[in-house]
Amino acid sequence: NEDLPCVSFLFHGIEIELYSNNKVFLEQFKLYLPPSWLQAPTQRKKKVFHFDLSNWDSKYPFDEEHSSLPHFQDGYTIQRDFVAKEYIENDYVICSFQAQLDDGLHNFFRWYLSPQLIPQKKAMIHSAAILSENEDEVLLFFGPSGAGKTTVTELSSPRKVLSDDMNVLHYDCGKILCSPG
Repeated sequence: NEDLPCVSFLFHGIEIELYSNNKVFLEQFKLYLPPSWLQAPTQRKKKVFHFDLSNWDSKYPFDEEHSSLPHFQDGYTIQRDFVAKEYIENDYVICSFQAQLDDGLHNFFRWYLSPQLIPQKKAMIHSAAILSENEDEVLLFFGPSGAGKTTVTELSSPRKVLSDDMNVLHYDCGKILCSPG
C-alpha cells in the first residue's frame, strides 16, 4: 500500500522507497542513513514494503534458527530474522522483520541488494572495514554475526571506520575499492 509512510534513498545507484507500518522505525532509519543517500523518489525506484514483526507472537521466532542461510518456500525467502517475497516484474518486495536497526534490517538488505549490485560489477560483503593509519588502504574483517567485527571497529581508534557490518567492493582502475554499505 503506497499510502504507508516511506523513506526514499539511493544505495550505490539503486533508488529505493522503503514503506513501513511503523512510523517510529522509519524516522530512526532515516536518521541512520548518510544524509547524502536521502533523495526524492523518481519513476525508476524499487519499492520495499516492510511490515513490523515486533509484536508478532509465535512459538517459532526467527532468531532461534542456528543458520543465517536463507531457505525458500512457495516463492518466499525465509532467514533467521526476516521473511520476504520479491515481485521482480513490478520492482517491489514485501518483507517482515522487527522494526529495529539490527541484524534483521541488515540481513534483509544484504539479501535484497546483493543481486542488484552484480550487474554494476559490485559485491556487498558482510564485513567490517577500517582505513589504515595513513588512510591509503582498507583493512577488511570477515565473519558471521557474533564473530567480533563490530568489536574490532570499536577498538580501531584512531583509525576511521567505513562500516562494521556491510561493505561494497568493486574493481576500478586495477584496484579493488571498498565503500560502506
